[in-house]
Amino acid sequence: FQKYFPNLKERARHKKRYLLNNLSELNISTFHSLFASFLSTIPFAAGILPGYEIIDETEEGMIFDKIVTEFFAQAWKDDNLAEVIADLLEQQETRLRDSITSFFRDIIPWLDFLEELVNSEQSIKAEYETRRQNFIDSLYRLKNFLEEHQASACSRTTGSVNKYFAGFMTKLERLLKNGDMEMLQDRRIFPGVLDKKYFKSFCDNLGEAAAEFKKIKEQLEADRYKYLEALSDHEILVRLKPILKLHQLFQREKQRRNLITFDDIERYTIRALKNNPELDYLYFKLSKEIRHLMIDEFQDTTYCELEILEPIIAEITSVSPEEKSFFFVGDPYQAVFRWRGGTPVLFDLLIDEYKGKIEEERLTVNHRSKEAIIKLVNRILDKDDQVKPDNRGGWIRLESVGDFTDMDSGKEAVKARTAAIIKDLCENYGYDFSDIAVLVRTNEFGAAVADKLAEENIPYITASRSTILDDTDVQFMLNILRFLDNPEDDLALSKVLLSSVFAIKEETIVNLKATKQTIFLNLSRFHPDWEVSRKLKTLLSFVQFSNIYELIYAVYKELKLTLSYGLATLLDIALDYTRKGVNSLSAFLKWIEGAGRAMEVKHSRQEGVRILTVHKAKGLEFEVVIMPDIEWRLHSQENKKLLFSYEAEGSRPKKIYWRKIGKCIDGLVEAEEVRVKRDELNLLYVALTRAKEGIFILGFNHLKKSDGFWGGIIRDKLGGATFADGEISRKEKRSFPQPEEERFGMITEEKPFVREERSLYSPTERGVEIIESFRRKRIAYGLMVHYALSRITWLDDLNLDEVVGDIVETLKNTYARLPEEEKEVEDKVEPLLLETFQDPELRFLFFQDGRKVDCKNELPIYFEEKNRDVAAQIDRLIIMDTSVFIIDYKTGEEKDEYRHQMEIYKRGIKKIFPKKDIKAFLIFVEKERGKKIVEV
Repeated sequence: FQKYFPNLKERARHKKRYLLNNLSELNISTFHSLFASFLSTIPFAAGILPGYEIIDETEEGMIFDKIVTEFFAQAWKDDNLAEVIADLLEQQETRLRDSITSFFRDIIPWLDFLEELVNSEQSIKAEYETRRQNFIDSLYRLKNFLEEHQASACSRTTGSVNKYFAGFMTKLERLLKNGDMEMLQDRRIFPGVLDKKYFKSFCDNLGEAAAEFKKIKEQLEADRYKYLEALSDHEILVRLKPILKLHQLFQREKQRRNLITFDDIERYTIRALKNNPELDYLYFKLSKEIRHLMIDEFQDTTYCELEILEPIIAEITSVSPEEKSFFFVGDPYQAVFRWRGGTPVLFDLLIDEYKGKIEEERLTVNHRSKEAIIKLVNRILDKDDQVKPDNRGGWIRLESVGDFTDMDSGKEAVKARTAAIIKDLCENYGYDFSDIAVLVRTNEFGAAVADKLAEENIPYITASRSTILDDTDVQFMLNILRFLDNPEDDLALSKVLLSSVFAIKEETIVNLKATKQTIFLNLSRFHPDWEVSRKLKTLLSFVQFSNIYELIYAVYKELKLTLSYGLATLLDIALDYTRKGVNSLSAFLKWIEGAGRAMEVKHSRQEGVRILTVHKAKGLEFEVVIMPDIEWRLHSQENKKLLFSYEAEGSRPKKIYWRKIGKCIDGLVEAEEVRVKRDELNLLYVALTRAKEGIFILGFNHLKKSDGFWGGIIRDKLGGATFADGEISRKEKRSFPQPEEERFGMITEEKPFVREERSLYSPTERGVEIIESFRRKRIAYGLMVHYALSRITWLDDLNLDEVVGDIVETLKNTYARLPEEEKEVEDKVEPLLLETFQDPELRFLFFQDGRKVDCKNELPIYFEEKNRDVAAQIDRLIIMDTSVFIIDYKTGEEKDEYRHQMEIYKRGIKKIFPKKDIKAFLIFVEKERGKKIVEV
């Protein structure tokens, strides 16, 4: 062989080197990564600075939460914004902050489409008035015609006017008299009523006047349609104002920090390319670097993405395929991202655009799934996929877990059956955990399945995006922290006691709450020997001497909790929080309740059952797929606030309507429902075709409701609630692994984060004092006063009444939920603030009066003292050339501990300003003039 091919090894080495060298030029990336690389070359054209950072959703959520707070602080000063917010309140939007945030999320993806409205405010208002008047004129023509021909509505037997006709005339007169425009939107009145049986009889009796009535009807409907379109534009324009303000604040804050989000990348790239004078050169340079462009999952490509890539595609297709090539592949039946702009329409658009240059090939053979699965897909979704010849076999199981009168019980049974199936497949059929995927429709149900598998000691990896606040173990920990922060919090303690950790019966808790004392006081008094009483007392003893991380760690150790992924993530978060030097448990709880909505549970396991939403499973494959989430009800709304009309099958809307108005236009809601159903059927196709060997589909019968959307379709196509096809294939049997005690958490335990032989002390922390019920309102009142005073920098040249009024409005929106609570804020806080700001002795606190002076509110400090680290938060710090004043606001009477606290503050500030004179003042805001200031 060597004789005839003496250079074969060297030739092979040369070929290998060539392939490896060419492979190194292969660049695999997402669109976001590719566009980010474009953006990095021309950041100034996009309006951003070089060196920008792309932040994840967690950090984005935290910044956005801060901006929403700033937005509300400004909104009440703006009449237009305040009007929209008041309108939301009228619609019983009780959680106003969440409502505005949800509103923002609904509107902002479509802001580019709505820009024309924003830029045409005056013409839209004029158009609205014109269309409104035209419609009212048409209504008067109808009214006059009906009155003139009322005899045609009389009964031939009785001679009296038809009662329904008379009722309609009454409504029409009231509408025109009162201008009740809500009535104009009622589909039961317009246009459908004019097609009712009694109007048909009326029309038959009109004789020659019937033609005129027909014209009036047609004109009325045309004017109504134009009016509704103008009204929709007007409503969107009004409601866009707070969203635009919020968007402006959000973008400004990100620009200040030189940050961008993933959602910004496409928008900034488009802006950069449009604003770049060297656009042709840039695209030439990019195209020169890209010789072969391949796009996978093309059905999810958006118009925006294609717009960015189109010059590159044009450059590639302008030369021979040997020099450059463009390849794109996808499946229109897997188009499940239309809500973010993905559309399979772009297949045909590109083929038409580059006729003769793009060769199309349609694939009909499924190379992944066994025959039984392909037959199932074809039967359920009316498809005609072909089986690969050597891919026979496979198995299907459709099961019902029983009849239930409520959804929760059915879901619990489905989760239990899912865990049992996984164990059976692994113990008796030789499957490994990593062979199995549980595909769910929602992240919420995915998190619930994960909890069940953890309970059954089944290892899992989840890509379901459950936030840390959705995790059961984290919820337990946060409730116990709420109790430790305020031992009078009966709600938090009740949840702790009812949990599986303590398993106290509900009747016992009811008995503990029977007296006027708190649950904890009754536990301590009547059941001091109970384990739960001892544990809670032990944990309370940790509060004053532990930072946040240490406290969570202490709860975990003391209660012998399983270190789940959720708890491990919470410990990581607490560790980062503690490292920032903040040690207020109240502040941490408030922060995590907001920021936690954007934080996901981290999972580190490499092997286990995969739990994914169907959207996340796209492009993946598994030996076995379990589908336990088929009983969800179809929600046919694509957007809570907006309604869309489309041309053909496109994903780019022809027009956007305000939903409340758009639903009154014939055909829009019906077309939306068709689109949503098609999307959900595509999603079902994705779910079924992830399986290679077999599928388990689990459902249940709800005795009081109709079938779920997927469940109903599957049972209808398969002819019943149960179905089986094929034998479950057996693999080489593997032993079921015995789990380690802490297998769902960190492998090693990290020691509490404190310096060696040091403690962390906070003079602003409350200790283990039990707060009696009569003090509850005093604490809330004190918090409001501190918050109000923290809003003040300097009052020079400001109108005190306006300043106090703005603060009181903010307090009512933040703290008050009932009218009597709002009145209480006005009656107590407003006069106290005015008195405080007008007291001559306190003027030096809030007025500069020409002094060269600076101030800091709610200032956190952290310093070392002997063998401990001290963390504190100062209400107000006034800094002058030679001196510093420490200000601490107090409600109620003076206590010795206040002086001790201020002495510590003075020592800490002295370390920061060693050359300045440090003075500390307690300000008792409720005392009479002359007695409010106490110098320490």
